Amino acid sequence: LEADSRLLDVACGTGNFTRYFAQRLDALAVHDDAAQGNSSLLVGVDLSWPMLETARKYIRRDQLEERLFLVRGDATRLPMRRGAFDRLHCAGALHLMDDIDEALRNFACVLEPGGVCVIGTFVLGEGILRKIAKRVAEIPSKFHWFSQKELYQRMERAGFEIIEESVEGDAITVKARKC
Repeated sequence: LEADSRLLDVACGTGNFTRYFAQRLDALAVHDDAAQGNSSLLVGVDLSWPMLETARKYIRRDQLEERLFLVRGDATRLPMRRGAFDRLHCAGALHLMDDIDEALRNFACVLEPGGVCVIGTFVLGEGILRKIAKRVAEIPSKFHWFSQKELYQRMERAGFEIIEESVEGDAITVKARKC
């Protein structure tokens, strides 16, 4: 992040990351003389009203209501203009979305060229029995387990270039740039 970042936190849920980003942007603005007037923008979007209401409570508690906006919206139809953001974050949700490819295309749409997208999700991991068990569990749960290759291919088709990754067990975080 930079002091003037325009960040969209997709599937923000109760706002854990969104609040962290607000605090981080405030800290950056204090140390950046060029950020006079604090030109950053932070928006959290989620489909769930109950999640957003909980996020609002935490935001008020942390006195961050002046720093960020919460919007109810679907990741496959983001209610933001094209190129409005230079950063996008989506953690713990892509694997639950009904139309993953459409969500990724929307992520690319709202990012400016060269914008950075960070996604945290889950991978199949190693071992044939483990992979089979996860694929079977997908049917009733609608929880999609990605192979790393599949995730990268989907992101590249949506217009992203993978620039960094981190895998810890079944969790993966991918940092990509909009081409």
